Amino acid sequence: MIGNDANGNLVDRTTGTGAYTADVTGSGVQFSNNGGQTSSAGVFVNHDANANSYDTVIQGSGNMSGFLFTFTNSKMEANQTAAGFFSFAGSPEQAGGALTKAGFDFHRWGENSNMQEYRSRGSFWTGANSGHFNVNPQADPAATVPTTRGDMHFGEHNPFSPFGLAAHCASDRAGVCQ
Repeated sequence: MIGNDANGNLVDRTTGTGAYTADVTGSGVQFSNNGGQTSSAGVFVNHDANANSYDTVIQGSGNMSGFLFTFTNSKMEANQTAAGFFSFAGSPEQAGGALTKAGFDFHRWGENSNMQEYRSRGSFWTGANSGHFNVNPQADPAATVPTTRGDMHFGEHNPFSPFGLAAHCASDRAGVCQ
């Protein structure tokens, strides 16, 4: 289990050792160690009585620069390997531009109609392993520097792919399908 230590570094939470880096893409989180020689897909371990899991905070890089991700849960019955919220150092329009540059498509229809919705494509036929961002269309009025916030999750099916809506409804228990 990988998470943050007291200084915000990514380490193995069971031993408190190791130096990990993380890369957030349209398909989720990839953790690397050994100078990037090994990597694995990240699945968030939910809080429960038998596990010491913690929120994991990751600074975005590359096309996701400017984003700060806080992963809080997974919902494996809905194929969501990691979910939580984000902040972006900039306006909602700038956040949307960064997401578009990172390979996410803007959609007007969505599960949360008061948010701007962006989805990565996922696999061609079913849209599996898609990322989903809901961007608040208003910048945080309490922030001294323009900051945009919203929620995100990774791993589910993109309903806009050829068979994605059926897969999304069947496995993701999406509210729009009920």
